[in-house]
Amino acid sequence: MASANIKELTDANFEAEVLKAEVPTLVDFWAVWCGPCKQIAPTVDALADEYKGRINVAKMDVDHHQIVPQQYGVRSIPTLLIFKGGKVVSQLVGAMPPDWREHARRHDPPLAHVLALATDYAEPAPAGTAAPATAAAPGARSLPSLFLSMPFEAVRVWRGLRHARPIFLERPAYRGFCAQVQALRRVRIKIQFHRPFKRFMSAWRSLHVVLAIVLLALIATHVWVSVRVGFRWLWR
Repeated sequence: MASANIKELTDANFEAEVLKAEVPTLVDFWAVWCGPCKQIAPTVDALADEYKGRINVAKMDVDHHQIVPQQYGVRSIPTLLIFKGGKVVSQLVGAMPPDWREHARRHDPPLAHVLALATDYAEPAPAGTAAPATAAAPGARSLPSLFLSMPFEAVRVWRGLRHARPIFLERPAYRGFCAQVQALRRVRIKIQFHRPFKRFMSAWRSLHVVLAIVLLALIATHVWVSVRVGFRWLWR
């Protein structure tokens, strides 16, 4: 059963209900015969109940009302458009894939990179299982290569976050996700730098030990030579 918080739109009331609305409006363009539309219907109903008062959720049957869909270029359904201030600010065409990470891996590499970063470091691996491949990678690279890759990694994360924007209906949720991903990226950098830097410091300490031994040997040699020369001078 459809949620009571979902409005039914027509070509006649679209402007008043959506374009002139004071809050953002999510419009679901659907049809009775559309199977994917029925699949996402529970999700749309849940959004209408969860965000009641903060966003409006509405549906438009494209079989009975065709002027507005043609005006906004709706050529396939389901199509979800988010309106704010009378303009389209985000859209999603087709049913949302159940596994966003797998879908992004095939069709959106930047988004896949961000999702992999978030899932691999936000959720610890279960006991007795191997860590994810991206989490096991740190430590396998040298310090110079890590330094050189930092700008490229930042650009990849930035592109991925931009591609992830259509997933979120509210800007605060998107900003929170961005902050979480950036924090995880900093944690990943620390993990990647920890082992090479530890090896570097270990080698640096070993070098100090070797230099100290060499210096002590030089001092001992100097003292021994000075003592022998001094005794020879005294016995003349």
